[in-house]
Amino acid sequence: MTGLHTLQHGVYDFAQSLQDKHLETMFPALLRSSGYHTGIIGKWGIGSLPEGFFDRMMAYSGQGGQYRKRGGHLTDIQTGQALDFLATRPADRPFLLIVAFKAAHDPLQPQERFSSLYRDAQIPRALSDPAHPHSPTINLPRLLRNHSLHMQKYENILGTPRRYQRVMRKYYQVLTGMDDSIGAILAEVRRLGLDDDTAVLFTSDNGHLHGEHGLYGKSYMYEESIRVPLLIAPARAFAPRFTPRATSVIALNTDIAPTLLALAHYHAAPSTHGIDLLPHILRGHSVLRNSFYYQGPRLGPHKVYCDGYRTAEWKYVRYVTHDGADSEECLYYLRNDGGELTNLAALRPYEPVLGELRRASATERERISAA
Repeated sequence: MTGLHTLQHGVYDFAQSLQDKHLETMFPALLRSSGYHTGIIGKWGIGSLPEGFFDRMMAYSGQGGQYRKRGGHLTDIQTGQALDFLATRPADRPFLLIVAFKAAHDPLQPQERFSSLYRDAQIPRALSDPAHPHSPTINLPRLLRNHSLHMQKYENILGTPRRYQRVMRKYYQVLTGMDDSIGAILAEVRRLGLDDDTAVLFTSDNGHLHGEHGLYGKSYMYEESIRVPLLIAPARAFAPRFTPRATSVIALNTDIAPTLLALAHYHAAPSTHGIDLLPHILRGHSVLRNSFYYQGPRLGPHKVYCDGYRTAEWKYVRYVTHDGADSEECLYYLRNDGGELTNLAALRPYEPVLGELRRASATERERISAA
């Protein structure tokens, strides 16, 4: 929403709210002030709802509870709200619509029409899952072994083959329901003749560990947790020669705000830690950034949080207990160890790399904090 790093906006858990000064400069507020009709549907997730910052507020605070609501399934309810927004928007104004699905958050409750999908599929476990028949020895960082709730969740939720298959089938069923909803919304955009003038961006707030490293959950710096989909389709009227393609450049969630503002022809440059991705999307500029600093949330039930620094080839992770009394470092060479199975931090040959990345992480943390 803001293009700002956590170190700047200060929201570290779900109970905190964005300050007004940050709400006023988030991309929906900037677009609204420039004439856009704005709406938000679904999960706001943090603190209190941003009342007064959207023309139509159809969001809910917190996690949203169960999927099954009075009036139907939550994903279908959100679809109906999106279609209503498109039908009733002022025809003489551009619009911004944010649809924030709860799917595929726990509890996994698919729509009835999708609840029999994948029932005959045998969904494989990741190689780094201890239950995989060929899994190597999993050596979790000491602080995770001693304190992580993700290990308990793994045992409770995925601990047997039957549980794993049941959970993963429901996960894909819920995602299929979301995919169906997105299809219905985009079909309505086309039916209304708005597709030439409408840009579409799809992403997620986090990835998820489904047994990798013997963990279930998110918020740690493993690749499965921090890598998310990002699909961007500029409006055809905006970029008539645009050709879809895949790219492996490093993009961050702080890039969403400046990129959406650019897609909407908003030329003012807000204070942001992100990068406008359009030059890469439209003209193929090859390098956006070579590295980035990561900071995980500090959620109440969890006794350990982490931050770190990632380059194209290396990842440095620092685990810290909530009270700051204990910490632990990890170092992974991603080119040869994409599964992050071998921690090199304690090995003498890698001391120079460890020191370099430790300093880079601290420097970037200080730079962002002072911005």
